[in-house]
Amino acid sequence: MDHPIIFMDLETTGLWATENSVLSVGMLAADPNDLHIIDLFYEEYLPDQDLIIEMAALEYAGITLDEIFSRDHDFRYGIARVSEWLQKFSGKTKMPYVVNWRLQFDNSFLFAAAGRYGEYLPIFHKDSIDLRSFVVGYGYPEKIRMNELYKRLGGQPYREHHALDDATTALYIYSKLLDKSGIQEYLQ
Repeated sequence: MDHPIIFMDLETTGLWATENSVLSVGMLAADPNDLHIIDLFYEEYLPDQDLIIEMAALEYAGITLDEIFSRDHDFRYGIARVSEWLQKFSGKTKMPYVVNWRLQFDNSFLFAAAGRYGEYLPIFHKDSIDLRSFVVGYGYPEKIRMNELYKRLGGQPYREHHALDDATTALYIYSKLLDKSGIQEYLQ
C-alpha cells in the first residue's frame, strides 16, 4: 500500500450530524508498513451558528461553553482544512484508508458538513475500517469502550474525548491487534 493510514476522531456538540456541530478534529497519518506517524492534524472550532449545542455532549467531552466560544473559526472553515489535509494523502484513483473507533458516526458529521458547505472529502467507506466493529469481531465485548480496551492492551491513562488523543489511541489499538488479525493482508 502506498498511501498512509489515517487515524481520525471528532468531538461534536451532539449525536446528530444534521443538527449538531463538529467541535474538534484530530487525525494522524501513519506509514502503512510500520505505523510510525508521518503527519498530524488537530483543530478546534466554534459551533456552527445554525446548529444545536447539546449540553450533555459538552459535559461528556469535558468542554465548557466558555472554551468553545473562545475559538476563532467554525466548521465551515474547518471542513475545508480537513479536506485539504486529507487530499495530501490521496492519489488519482486511490483514497487513504481511514481508521476510526466509530467510523460511521464521525463520517456522518464530516459528510454532512461537506454537503452543507460544498466541500469535497477524499475518503470512502469502502477504504475505511470501523475499529470498534473490528474489535468486536475479534471477540471483545460489544459494549467495550475505547479507553477500556486501550488499558487492557497495556496503554497508559490518557485524556479521553480529546480528538487527537483519541485518534492516537485508535492507532495504538490498531497496532496491537494488527499482527493477530490478518488485516495487513487485506490492506495490501
